Amino acid sequence: QKDYVNLRVRIQGQIRSYNQHTQDKSKLKVFAYVHHLEILQEEHVDQNDVQLEGYICRTPTYRYTPFGKRISDIMLAVNRRFSKSDYIPCILWGSNASFVSDCEVGTKLSLTGRFQSREYTKINSQGEPENKTCVEISVSKLQIC
Repeated sequence: QKDYVNLRVRIQGQIRSYNQHTQDKSKLKVFAYVHHLEILQEEHVDQNDVQLEGYICRTPTYRYTPFGKRISDIMLAVNRRFSKSDYIPCILWGSNASFVSDCEVGTKLSLTGRFQSREYTKINSQGEPENKTCVEISVSKLQIC
């Protein structure tokens, strides 16, 4: 097993998801399924590009941040072989957020963005703050197919 710590790499593959079931809830796990990995030389510029085509499978949520920025969350169902689908959470900002907020479940989208993770605080059922991490696609471009 090779150690890739501190090396620049380029990966090509797919974004996959699955539901991890526990006793009382289900948690969506999102990860990169790597088809090809290449070690890069130092002169390469860092990139984080994702292209997806899929269907909105949950009604988009549209809201404003505390600083007044428009934001929408969607869940995109991306089909793959053998009648399987991956469910990829996506976040959109500004005019893209406004545009997608009017889209219905079943709308087919083509989008470009970046793979990201972020931390946030959620109040749990006991009323206590709980730190969480989510993995999602931050969308920069989209169009209806």
